[in-house]
Amino acid sequence: VSWLFWGQEVGFPSKLEQLRTKTNQIKVSSDEISSPTFAGHIPAHIFLAIQKKLSGLYHINSTGKCSRYDWATFYAQQKKWKETIIEPAQLSSFKMKARRPYFSVMNNMQFQNQGNTKISTWKDAVIESCR
Repeated sequence: VSWLFWGQEVGFPSKLEQLRTKTNQIKVSSDEISSPTFAGHIPAHIFLAIQKKLSGLYHINSTGKCSRYDWATFYAQQKKWKETIIEPAQLSSFKMKARRPYFSVMNNMQFQNQGNTKISTWKDAVIESCR
């Protein structure tokens, strides 16, 4: 999985929610690209893999890709944040303890093909997590 999150409680959305309580202007990296994956979708895919007796290495992440800035702005739209301004920034402008890759999108086609299933898009995952 990549950029795993669980609604507003765990992961990047919870960080946005916390920042929003402190300021109405949030800077988010626009050059860090991956695929946000809703944790609520993972168990069904793992169960499917067990049922179909799949073996090997599979990427079970949402379909599509976006920057953290794209994710944050889409999340804010779903939450109907009117007073919060989300601004793009370079990943290098943030002081972080761990070095992060600029591009970490994984291809989930092998799982979709061998599991005969579809994995939802990152936008659909965000929408479902906001319910």
